[in-house]
Amino acid sequence: MKKNNKQKNEIIIPRGIVLVNDRGERCNITQKTNIKKALKKIIGGYDKVASIKYREGEKPLKRIERIDESLLTCKFQGERNLHILKFEKLIEITNFYVLNYYGKLKLPDLEYTGDIENYDIFKINKKHYKLEGILLNQDLITLFNINKVEKIISDILNNFQNISINSIVVRNVDNNRLRVLELSKVDTEYEMGIPKVSLKIKGFKGKKIIPLNEYSILFEMLYNLTSMKIEYFTDA
Repeated sequence: MKKNNKQKNEIIIPRGIVLVNDRGERCNITQKTNIKKALKKIIGGYDKVASIKYREGEKPLKRIERIDESLLTCKFQGERNLHILKFEKLIEITNFYVLNYYGKLKLPDLEYTGDIENYDIFKINKKHYKLEGILLNQDLITLFNINKVEKIISDILNNFQNISINSIVVRNVDNNRLRVLELSKVDTEYEMGIPKVSLKIKGFKGKKIIPLNEYSILFEMLYNLTSMKIEYFTDA
């Protein structure tokens, strides 16, 4: 735990957070935890941030709040002081979920205007899903960090790694729940002037082909990343 007494607010960089489900079962999330694994835990019911772990031990939370792009504030049970919390993994998680004062994580309602087929929304087996994130190697690309893709790609290449796109995070429009879909293959097509993304999703039959339109933000990013992978890497 690092300390900074600026305005009497202690800055805490924890070793991890503890998530609990309705039965009180615990799940530890650290900065090294794979974001896909963390999301699957939350989707599976571990949807409350109960306590913070740091070098001196573990403290249960009284309240917690995200205040900007990189910081949260919290109070511990039995204490009055307000602390500043720096934990990037929880920031990533709260790019999807709203975090209330009591640590509960809830997916906000989906908002869109116009045709439901727009805004990165597609159909599988008559159900509508919205693309919310792309797992690029170990990084999760969302609308909140799409401007960092160039740096992420640069880091991958500098570390002599291959570009891997093996999962996407989607929201079920009908029940407003997140789901992680594992991909067995991603490809691109271009027909009649329209770029398309072709997905083979584990657990589903056949290919799902999604044409891009003017509202396709993350699908356009997926198309560009896949095109780069096909052009530069032999394992595409």
